Amino acid sequence: MSNIIPFSESALPAHLRKDSNETLADDLIVSGGGFPVMSIKGKVFTIKRGDEDTILMRPDDDETPASGIEVVLLRAQKAVTKTFYSTGYTDGADAKPTCYSNDGIAPATDAEDPQCNKCAICPHNQWGSRITDNGKEAKACQDNKRIAIAAPGTINDPMLLRIPPGSFKALTEYAKLLKTRGLDYNMVLTRVSFEAAAAVPQLKFKPMGFLDAATYEKVKAEFNSDLVQDIIGITGAPVPPVAEDTPAGDADDSEAARKAKQDAIAKAKAEDAKAKAEEAKAEEAKAPAKQRAPAKKRAPAKTTEAPKRELKLTQAAIDEGYTLKDFKDAEWHDDDIVAEGWAEWVEVEAKAPPKKRAPAKKALAKKEPEAEPEVAETKQADPLVDVPVDDALADALAELDDLNFDD
Repeated sequence: MSNIIPFSESALPAHLRKDSNETLADDLIVSGGGFPVMSIKGKVFTIKRGDEDTILMRPDDDETPASGIEVVLLRAQKAVTKTFYSTGYTDGADAKPTCYSNDGIAPATDAEDPQCNKCAICPHNQWGSRITDNGKEAKACQDNKRIAIAAPGTINDPMLLRIPPGSFKALTEYAKLLKTRGLDYNMVLTRVSFEAAAAVPQLKFKPMGFLDAATYEKVKAEFNSDLVQDIIGITGAPVPPVAEDTPAGDADDSEAARKAKQDAIAKAKAEDAKAKAEEAKAEEAKAPAKQRAPAKKRAPAKTTEAPKRELKLTQAAIDEGYTLKDFKDAEWHDDDIVAEGWAEWVEVEAKAPPKKRAPAKKALAKKEPEAEPEVAETKQADPLVDVPVDDALADALAELDDLNFDD
């Protein structure tokens, strides 16, 4: 039987004392996400630390939730992150997402169930893949901007603030304001508050002042800390160290095994597709042969120009108050705007080429009216003088002229 020393002993036995303060006890600690999260659900700022929720109240009224907080933006993830829950997301839940991406391009390497190789073509990333509680179309895969924030007095206690898509425009405008002054976002104290007129949590940002030298030094020290990188999602998956006495070939073998597994999966998929194709071909052979229709004459190829297209904002983007200029100013690519569901391509009807101007009409010489043809005047015959007579009658008339008649 071993000689167990009672735990109640006040002094640690000499053989258990260590030269350093490192302890394996940390390996047993289970934390809720590893860092606190600033929730904005219900337009209320709530700090979530594991199972503990703390609602931030107004300084002058401990019974009214604060409408704004003043924090330092320690570091922001440059990319738009994506998160998908197959059963929907419940705010405050500890369940891991079904699939997520920290760069908005492809699923993370440790995603539980990657839904697609590329985020841009994933069906859950398309507009209309989810219907909100108020009946509006949205995306099942939610977009967010991850920012590590901290109170100015506790820079070493950073937490995550997720910026929803409805606040992207305000965040972009805030960044432009700081840029005009030549400032980085972690140089100032920022007030984050809710847009009063918005029905859902929509944030706005305002600079309150410059950080003092001591606080700014702490901010710079936290910028590259493991915790801050973990909060914004740029920490890579941990790689187990290779022991010094491990042959170099083992690492290659591991990589080869991973590649062999991927090849095997690809081969299985190809064989499955081939089997389905052969099955479909066999079914088609069983069906009665259809009489082949006479081949149609091929129409001459038409030489048409490719249709022109332009970006058009979706109704969701318009409801959020976005304009195409907002995306251009934020250096978004056209295809990214479409992939995120904020716009769509529409064809533009080609304008008919302008008609050629008709040549000027020549002035025609005025045509003089034609003169009526002259008709030769014919002398009318005198019925009493010019009547022709025969010779007998002429002789009779002459005899009458010779006779003298007295009254």
